[in-house]
Amino acid sequence: MSILKSRKIEYPLSLNKDELGYIINHVFMPPKLPQEHDPEPAKKDSALLKAIDQAARSFCEVVSTIDTSKNTKDTWITLQRMVSTMMHLHLHGSFSRAQLQTALNQMDVNGVLPVYVYAQNAGIIFRKTGDTEMTFESFQASLPVDVVVGTLGKVLVTFPSAPRILFGVDSTIIGPLANILSHMAMEEISVALPKTSKGGSSHHETRDVADPRFITEALAGILRGVSPSSSTPIQTTFVHKRLNDEVLWKQAYRPWRRSSIWLVARVALHTTLSEKHAGHGFDYKAFQVFFMAKVLTLAADGSVTQFSSDLLHFMNSKLARRLYKLSQMTGARMDVATFQLATSTVHATAAKLELRWKEIQDQFESHKQWRKDECPTRNRSTDFTFSNFSYLSSVVRRNNATATTSADTPFECGDLNRRLARLCGVRARLTPDVIPTITDTPELYASLYDFQRWIEVHLPDWRSSNSRSSNDCLLIHQAISGYRRLALSHYQNSPERLSLMHLCILELWIALDEIVVKWCPLLAEYSPEIPENALDPLLLLEYCHMKRLRDVQLYLRERHSRKR
Repeated sequence: MSILKSRKIEYPLSLNKDELGYIINHVFMPPKLPQEHDPEPAKKDSALLKAIDQAARSFCEVVSTIDTSKNTKDTWITLQRMVSTMMHLHLHGSFSRAQLQTALNQMDVNGVLPVYVYAQNAGIIFRKTGDTEMTFESFQASLPVDVVVGTLGKVLVTFPSAPRILFGVDSTIIGPLANILSHMAMEEISVALPKTSKGGSSHHETRDVADPRFITEALAGILRGVSPSSSTPIQTTFVHKRLNDEVLWKQAYRPWRRSSIWLVARVALHTTLSEKHAGHGFDYKAFQVFFMAKVLTLAADGSVTQFSSDLLHFMNSKLARRLYKLSQMTGARMDVATFQLATSTVHATAAKLELRWKEIQDQFESHKQWRKDECPTRNRSTDFTFSNFSYLSSVVRRNNATATTSADTPFECGDLNRRLARLCGVRARLTPDVIPTITDTPELYASLYDFQRWIEVHLPDWRSSNSRSSNDCLLIHQAISGYRRLALSHYQNSPERLSLMHLCILELWIALDEIVVKWCPLLAEYSPEIPENALDPLLLLEYCHMKRLRDVQLYLRERHSRKR
């Protein structure tokens, strides 16, 4: 029995809508992102670290209950403490000298402490290698604007930016080091800020990031000077990451950038797990899918806010893609408990989205139930009738007018046709190459019959014509809308005629679908969103109508068979 089946893992995390939305944007990077700098970034970064801390605690609990190696368990205990210390250190964005000094002094051997120096745009990772020794590694926490904007796709970066530096640990070093970093985290250095020229003078470019050289070069050089005399060579674990960052702004003072503290935390996790050689299912990628599954669970359960189905679908697809890539790795096994939570989250979210779609379908689905007394038996020979008696009277007068014509007057067919056309009023123009239009006239039943007759006789040839193009889509849309509007009002008490109306509309839709699929073949791989059995309840009396219904159902079945 798997661990997830035997015990339930809880995530005691409280987030508001803005904080959870912030985490989703910076972790999942959905297609629609903010177009300006996030307000209160320190507060939201603190919420992000809390979410990582809770995920690390749950992940560590799973690892501790599985029969894994002692190295893997010890590594995740260290990482859980690392994330917890990082969270408390950056609880309010910046940190004080006392906070950093305490965190450094309380580090255990093999402990790790990531530090984000906000004003210098730098990330630092301290690692305690012995009772009196510690290593220092640094890197740029946010890439320059021109690098992000000028790169097609993702940016390949190596972390850390330089080999580790070993230095001695005592009160004469830790105190001044904490003092320097606490000040540099809050105070910007003018020469490190990017410049821009406006109006003939130089100004600080607020839309770009600072150069971290005072951390990666100046502070690193100072620490090299206090290296212990008997220092042994230290191996540096480098990781290569393809960073997905954006620079987005629209009528904003500062652009939207991906969270730097999220990158610092990822680099610390990735380098440590790579160095400790955590087993499959307990490495960096496994924790990534575990953490993303936790965030998706919070977004999908609706306890914080109701996120859109589009966003949940994107998040679910991204998590599923990560799981698929892991399953393709050499020797990858997806039955590990750390993967089972992510897999169950994907299935649960997909089921929730399917339920939402079913609710939308039910909302717009017609629930008209025909009662027996509403379906009077009709004589097929008199099924097509005219309720407009003035039209019938005009026919009688028309015959009387032609009968009283003098016998000496020669008969002219053209004159009779013109007279009949004038007396018949407005009728649909039945041209094989043109879709007829319907107008609300006293002879509407005749116009509807003409329109339905055109669909039966001329639509197949019209569909197969080589002159069809995307311009015909609007014509078909207008024909469907006009026909449905008028037919519904006149056929509302006739199930047989309503059935014929639905058949005609589906035949027009097929013509529209063929044009659209020809214009964009990719659409053929998606569902037509019309069930194959949608036309089963129709009441069709004519055999020719039943044959047309069979053709429509065959087309729908073929479209569903091609969907992905």
